[in-house]
Amino acid sequence: MTYIKNVKTPTLILLGEGDGESPAPQSLQFWHALKELNVPTQLMIFADEGHAFNKFENMIDVSVTEGAF
Repeated sequence: MTYIKNVKTPTLILLGEGDGESPAPQSLQFWHALKELNVPTQLMIFADEGHAFNKFENMIDVSVTEGAF
């Protein structure tokens, strides 16, 4: 967050709600800061997933969504 004002790149944040390595509050704080700075950003939170996605349907969503920007 120290250098958040330098971020200009459109950013897609994909988050498993049970992610222990990148907890949801940190991702939400990052997403909110980007929105406040008018950086194009999108946040997607996947229920019942952790840091690695295990559900096949979510893996498909992630692979399709990665081309959104």
